Amino acid sequence: TFKPLLNDSIFGEPVSNKSVERKLPKDGPINTSPTPSQLQKLRAINTASKPVGEMNVLLLAIGDEVLHERFGLGKVISLEGKGADQKAAIDFKGVGVKKLLLRFAQLKKV
Repeated sequence: TFKPLLNDSIFGEPVSNKSVERKLPKDGPINTSPTPSQLQKLRAINTASKPVGEMNVLLLAIGDEVLHERFGLGKVISLEGKGADQKAAIDFKGVGVKKLLLRFAQLKKV
């Protein structure tokens, strides 16, 4: 059974306790597969990952000073991981230590 969210009482009419019944078709499972015309509209997804050399990953070393647009000036205190998945713990002045994924951090060496 389906009970509507709105009832008649908000329109100034008396409240009825009738619930509306909606029946689903019982002639088998509901088909949710895309139609052939919908499949033709799909475009291929390029799943080839970029080589690490093409990504804009800043090469850092422990002790380097960097500038972040939001956190300001900071000093690299640790690095972990390799390539595009490299993370750096950076101590930003007045903000504290933040762990950042270098491929998204948009850092600049100072």
